[in-house]
Amino acid sequence: MNPEDFIMHIGLSTTPIEPTYTHGRLDGIGIYTKYLKDGLIERGHDVDCVSYPPRCLSSGHLSEGRPFNVSYPAGVAMSMLTSGLMRFNCQTQLFHATDYKILPMKCPVVATLYDAIPLKPPDMANSKLRVIKNHILKSAAKYADHIIAISQYSVEELVEYYKIDESKISVIHCGVDKKWLEPVAGLSVEQTLTKYKLQQGYLLSVGTLQPRKNIDRILDAYSKLPVSV
Repeated sequence: MNPEDFIMHIGLSTTPIEPTYTHGRLDGIGIYTKYLKDGLIERGHDVDCVSYPPRCLSSGHLSEGRPFNVSYPAGVAMSMLTSGLMRFNCQTQLFHATDYKILPMKCPVVATLYDAIPLKPPDMANSKLRVIKNHILKSAAKYADHIIAISQYSVEELVEYYKIDESKISVIHCGVDKKWLEPVAGLSVEQTLTKYKLQQGYLLSVGTLQPRKNIDRILDAYSKLPVSV
């Protein structure tokens, strides 16, 4: 079968890369969404970028995707009131949710769920309205026809906390864009080290400063490394 036979009209949730929400600073899910969008387009798919609109129109505008027909909170309310029987029309062959914000659709839904952090012990996530948020997350996961996990460990978490049938989960590891494999000029490295007052042997950790990132353990492990000669 030719690769062209697999070309699809895919709806992609681009809310995680909307400047209105991110203020120009992408988190891990935003980076995942951006490169997924670029990769699908590069492979010839017809990608229909769809973003949940702000609840208040005056609070911002969308620039990455066309607005979905309801805001996410409104969609959640409608879904809960109808026990998921009400399905939204994205007008695509498939919809890929990348940000835990999953609604029942008239087309098949694929969702990437990275971990079960929101459902784990209170110190792992924001505790505000925790019970309600956990119920919404568990319900939303069931709207997906198939789940993508980024590691085998994530599969175990999704089965335990979301009660998802393991047969509905596929592990697809995060890719690495070709630009990250390009060697960096020595002069550029030296200029960067000088700018940030660093010396060779430093440790770079990329992530938010939250307990779930285990920064304390990273520092503890780093402090036990032997001193280089």
